[in-house]
Amino acid sequence: MQVNAHRTVAMVLFNDVLLLDVTGPMDAFAIANRFLPAERQYRLLTLAEGQAAVRGSCGLKVVADLRLEDLPDAVDLLLVPGGPGAYDIAVPALERWLPQAVRSAKRFGAICTGVFLLGPGGVAGWLPLHHPLELRGAPGAGVSSGQG
Repeated sequence: MQVNAHRTVAMVLFNDVLLLDVTGPMDAFAIANRFLPAERQYRLLTLAEGQAAVRGSCGLKVVADLRLEDLPDAVDLLLVPGGPGAYDIAVPALERWLPQAVRSAKRFGAICTGVFLLGPGGVAGWLPLHHPLELRGAPGAGVSSGQG
C-alpha cells in the first residue's frame, strides 16, 4: 500500500492581491518540487471566493483552483498574501471564512499585509506577529518589530 506523502499548500486569492506575494512563495514550493521525489512533492492550490477571476493589484486576472468553501480537510500550510485588497477593502466572506480555515490547517502564515485579513476574525490574537510597527492596529495582535 502506497501512502500519499504529498503536502498541500493552499494560497488564498482576493481582489487587489499583490501577485508577488502569491507567486513568490508558490514558486519557492514549485522549485522545491523539482528536487523532491514525486511522492513527496508539494500539492499547490489557490482558493478564492466564488468562481470569478480575481484581479491582482497590477490588473492581471487569476483564476483560483478552488472556491474558499472547497478547502481540502488536510491542508498542511494555508497562506494569506497581502496587497491593497488586504487593508483597503473589506472582504467579509474571506474574514468569516479565515478563522475556521486557519484552525483546520496544520500551519498557516500571512505574507506581508495579509496579516490584516487575520485580524478581524481574531486569528492575529493567537500569536505574536513579526512585522513593521505600523501593524500595531491589527485587532488583538501582539506585534514585534523583529529586533531583540
